[in-house]
Amino acid sequence: MNFIPFLSNCFSRKTAEQPHDNNMQVDKDLIQQKIARRSYGAEEETRSEEVSSPSSQWKVSHKYHSLLSGRRVVSTDDSVNEDGMDAPTDETRVKVYTKSQWLKILKNNDLDNTSVTELVQSLRHGIPEELRPQIWEFLAQTETLKKKYPSKYYEKLKNTPSSHDNIINKDIGRTFPKDPFFRDANYNAEGLLFNILRAYSNHDSEIGYTQGMNYVVGRLLVILNPENFYSSDLEYFENYEEQFEEKVFWIFLHIAETKNCRQLYRNNFPKMHEMITALNGRIKHKIPEAHHALENNEMDAFNCFHSMFICLLLDSSPTPFAKRLLDLFLIEDEKIIFKVIIRAMLICKKELLIACETEEIYQFIKHDMIQKAYDKHKRNLYLLFPSSESSD
Repeated sequence: MNFIPFLSNCFSRKTAEQPHDNNMQVDKDLIQQKIARRSYGAEEETRSEEVSSPSSQWKVSHKYHSLLSGRRVVSTDDSVNEDGMDAPTDETRVKVYTKSQWLKILKNNDLDNTSVTELVQSLRHGIPEELRPQIWEFLAQTETLKKKYPSKYYEKLKNTPSSHDNIINKDIGRTFPKDPFFRDANYNAEGLLFNILRAYSNHDSEIGYTQGMNYVVGRLLVILNPENFYSSDLEYFENYEEQFEEKVFWIFLHIAETKNCRQLYRNNFPKMHEMITALNGRIKHKIPEAHHALENNEMDAFNCFHSMFICLLLDSSPTPFAKRLLDLFLIEDEKIIFKVIIRAMLICKKELLIACETEEIYQFIKHDMIQKAYDKHKRNLYLLFPSSESSD
């Protein structure tokens, strides 16, 4: 099956060697650029720690930055090109929403008239941590989704026994057992996870419950845990703890139905096979050495990648990576999974090619690759998430 390439241009970067002559006169323009970068850096300190130094979809010269006052303009930092990717130049500028602009967007709650390009760009480069629950509800349009169903629909679903209760009970004990949220009995994480999975199995009688859903819902619970936001004085959090469980359900329903992930869970996985065939073709085109290694080891692409799609890369990925991935998935859907897998394979190409035994390659791809890619670029997390124009 021919893979339909996703839109995008890779990042561009140009590097320049700095002369070492101590007697050399410093260029005045360079001084001005450094001053400008310092001023942007000071502004950056006011932004959430969640925001990483961004790359660019919009490239803007220094002299035009004052024209972009409607968005925050952030400078990039240098990134070492160790993995076959192009990195941005230090003159690159990107427009991302400030906290106040996010609050205005959330207040208006009008996704249809909000620029998708600007949304994706701002999500890709990090959002204020305090606003994530609101932003996710906005992207999932949960209030609109709720109106399709009767009042107290979730309460009815979770309190109705399901034919899937036994398998759900077995799986919740395997879901993030080392995460503090699931280890601390005070959170009742397993009870929350059971309720949401049971509710969904009752809602979708055709699909019911399948393994993989537990990791998606489990990660939503971990990230949206009320304790993460106790220090916030935003009005949004006044009754958040009581509403938290149901909020997660509606966001998951958006993922399953609006983003059509439920198709991944059908019997015999027809859509999954389709997607993995497409991914395999993309690997062959983009990373031929890796594709050759997989073929030489007679590796089955389905066995290698299916858990990544079923769990949306959320089962064993670091939490900061999972947050950024879900930020983007809620608006971009499965395209972001394709792009991130290809990007991670590019970043980890050397390690992948070193693993010469079939089991080693399986282990690396399924359990270690995302972590390794994250470790290399966690200070510039946006590099793991190709822009809408990227060919990854």
